[in-house]
Amino acid sequence: MPKPSIDVVKKISELNKKKRNKIAVGVLHDYPLSIESLKKASEFMDLVVVGPKKIAGFDFVESTDAHDLVKLAKENKVDAVFRGNFDAVDLYDAIHELYSFVGSVVSVSPTVVKKINTIDANLNALRCFMPISPSNYKGVASKIKDVDANIKFFEEFGVKPRLGFLSAGKPGDVLEGIPEIDRTITEAEFLVNWYKKKGYEAIHFNHQSEYAVRDSDIVVFPDGISGNQGARALMFFGDTVTLGAISVNLPLVYAQTAEAFRDWSDLLPFLNGYLNR
Repeated sequence: MPKPSIDVVKKISELNKKKRNKIAVGVLHDYPLSIESLKKASEFMDLVVVGPKKIAGFDFVESTDAHDLVKLAKENKVDAVFRGNFDAVDLYDAIHELYSFVGSVVSVSPTVVKKINTIDANLNALRCFMPISPSNYKGVASKIKDVDANIKFFEEFGVKPRLGFLSAGKPGDVLEGIPEIDRTITEAEFLVNWYKKKGYEAIHFNHQSEYAVRDSDIVVFPDGISGNQGARALMFFGDTVTLGAISVNLPLVYAQTAEAFRDWSDLLPFLNGYLNR
């Protein structure tokens, strides 16, 4: 199994200490674990808390409106926005409105995974799962656009990514004539050939996501529904620790996190390190 070309988690840790950036954090709910995360992260960055309640030791904007969180970036008062536990849809609406942005906010959101406990241990590897939103998949052209954007993200960290494409079956299954399955298989085969011609290692892993996660840096699911469910299963049941998902297709730096995460002590350093890349 190929090894990661660099220890990405170690590099992000080094980048996090390079420069203090100002990051706006949405804190609608002051869970003790989240507050402790803010205090820990503030050693290397300046945090602006946006929420209904002031938290001692941090700059504060009293608001429960996602527009006020995004507006800090729009007015260049912060370097990035971290969702925290603000409602995701409210934040998406604010980004669309304030930046006149058209498209999916999370269509290109590389995720760094700190640990993967699969068939073989492969620690501190950079991983991205896509598409991760049920509404993101819009055909082969949309996948190419998003994979290209993710490749750029990886290469900024010094990694030439390995691409793993998943489908609903094996190439031989096309003979069974089930259109829904056939589409995913022929699409994956096409994309493998497309990226091999561009000089990238690309493999069609059929439906075997465990091998795709083990041996790929960018794991491409058949569609947004399977991608969303697959990524969540790996994060919550696959013994992984995600360092966050940064949307790289936006006019601002925005970091997404799942509502279930209350511990941000890994996510915020990832965001600050990304700003210092």
